[in-house]
Parts: sequence; structure tokens; C-alpha cells
Amino acid sequence: MEFANLIVEKRQEIIDNLHSIGNYPTYQDLLEFGLRVINTPYETPDPGRVHVINDGDYQGTLVFIIAEQGYQPSGYYYTSVYYGSCSYCDTLQGVLENKDKVTRNKELYTLILHMFQNMHKMEG
Repeated sequence: MEFANLIVEKRQEIIDNLHSIGNYPTYQDLLEFGLRVINTPYETPDPGRVHVINDGDYQGTLVFIIAEQGYQPSGYYYTSVYYGSCSYCDTLQGVLENKDKVTRNKELYTLILHMFQNMHKMEG
């Protein structure tokens, strides 16, 4: 999808500014951060309108529904990530555990990229 290409184009900007979301970001924090970085006008996902579906407990799938920018949007996008209860089965926990800042930020960037590669526009 076109948004993943924007994430690739802004790779270094993302890596350089990941500190702005804190030391222990959530998947939603990372998604919203990526949306703010690629912020383009109208008919693109709005970082202020991210809705989360989480029917899991210690593990499961987070489904993110993102409304388009603009007044009373009619378009929506979605992406999802699987999460677990430990650093072995949860990608984000694994990234945040015992890593130097450079490695950590590169891996967080990769996680953001994967969420955008998995993003689709809802049809119908």
C-alpha cells in the first residue's frame, strides 16, 4: 500500500524521532506516531481517530480501525498485530527488552513498517 512506501521514505526521520513517544510505547503509540509522520492531506488515515478492538486477554490480536481525516469521514482503514504475554511471543515486548537504543529504534521502525504494510482500506 502507498502508506508503507511513505514509511520507507521517512525511515531515518522515524528512527531519529522515536524517542518522542517514550521508553515503553504501545502498538497504538507506534501506529499513531507513524500516521503523524506520513501525515498527508485529506482522505488519509487520521492519527487522532484510531480505534482498537482487543478481544484477547494475555495474548490475541489487536485490530486497529482508523478513520480518514476530514469532517464526518466515510472512509476507514484497518491493520492488526498479534500480541503475547512475554518477550518471546510478543514482538514489541521483545524489542523493548535489553536492547541498545540504536538497535531498539531500528526494530521499532520495522514494527511500524509491518503495521503499514498490513494496512488496508475498508471497502463497501
